[in-house]
Amino acid sequence: MAIKPKEFAKAEGKLFFFSAPPLKGVRESKRKLPNPPFKGSKPWQRSVFYYWWEYLRRHEGYRECCSKKGIGPYRELYRDFGNVHEGEFWDWWKARGQYLFSEPPALQVQKRDAGSIDLITSNEVLISVPLTQSMAVTIRQFRKVMVPLLKRQRADRKKSRALYQVAAKPILPALHTHLRIWDIHIAHPDWTYHKIADAAGIIVATGSRKTAKDLEANDPWTNHRKTLAVSRHLRIAKAYIENVAFGSFPALSINRNR
Repeated sequence: MAIKPKEFAKAEGKLFFFSAPPLKGVRESKRKLPNPPFKGSKPWQRSVFYYWWEYLRRHEGYRECCSKKGIGPYRELYRDFGNVHEGEFWDWWKARGQYLFSEPPALQVQKRDAGSIDLITSNEVLISVPLTQSMAVTIRQFRKVMVPLLKRQRADRKKSRALYQVAAKPILPALHTHLRIWDIHIAHPDWTYHKIADAAGIIVATGSRKTAKDLEANDPWTNHRKTLAVSRHLRIAKAYIENVAFGSFPALSINRNR
């Protein structure tokens, strides 16, 4: 069962993200920002989470769900993401997004009563520590028990445990180009693909056999290459838009029966 964003808001302290989060102002950490998706992009647009929000806004089924205030087949997703068509991205991010994509708060070493064993999670271990030994002996025995356990968990520490996890390593300029071409196509459904390519500034390889005069004459060979490029961008954009409504992004294919 998904956790409601308002329950995430109870977490205290700084949030941690596996992928670079959007920001306003100066980033406190030393993490390097991803390459800008386009020239003149804002710092908060240099994040896969910004494009997650943008692609979800293109899904017509989810748009209808938002217009009906969460009624419909995407009601569970709506419970987490809310109405992405209301307000600006940054407002949505502060109210909801940051809690959907951040890692769970780090567990702390703490004293537990014997009756709390049912509260132990899969990322914790219950250890009996006798109080009749010295600290040195206790620490030595503790290390003997814990070192093998922590080694086995090392790989899991490199995996995201956020409620919504980035499905693949995102390339922001590609995400931006897919979406830009999709928007042009939706706005101008009667345009040819090579006209869409020109509007989006798509540059294709022309080959050494083509001269500047040929290209100026709008030759069919170059237009064919542009058509293939736009077709590919639209195919990927459509897949991303379809899959983001299933909570997966960016992903070309997912198991929808999970």
